[in-house]
Amino acid sequence: MLVAFFLFLPGFTLTNFALYATIIVEAKDMKYYTFEIVIEKEDDGQGYYAYSPTLPGCFSNGPTIEDCRRNIREAIELHIESLAKRSQEIPQAEKLVHVEEISIGLPLQLKSS
Repeated sequence: MLVAFFLFLPGFTLTNFALYATIIVEAKDMKYYTFEIVIEKEDDGQGYYAYSPTLPGCFSNGPTIEDCRRNIREAIELHIESLAKRSQEIPQAEKLVHVEEISIGLPLQLKSS
């Protein structure tokens, strides 16, 4: 019955249905992992640097935050694929509880005693 419903949608073909069905099957065969990432401004001010605290040695960079995010995603995908192919455990850290930036003020003229 579901197939008949989709066949009446504008632009829907049996090929589209086959592609849709394949995507559903592939999604059911996937295991999803979540990683926290940290993106920092490069020391030289030219671009951004990203890494995941959960995956030591896995890092990337990019000229913009968006590029850096995309690059670290690819680096993590390649890293965990490599771990899986070698039957190594894919680490999963506890979720970060809180990340915050704070500002601390100091008087301009600190007097030494």
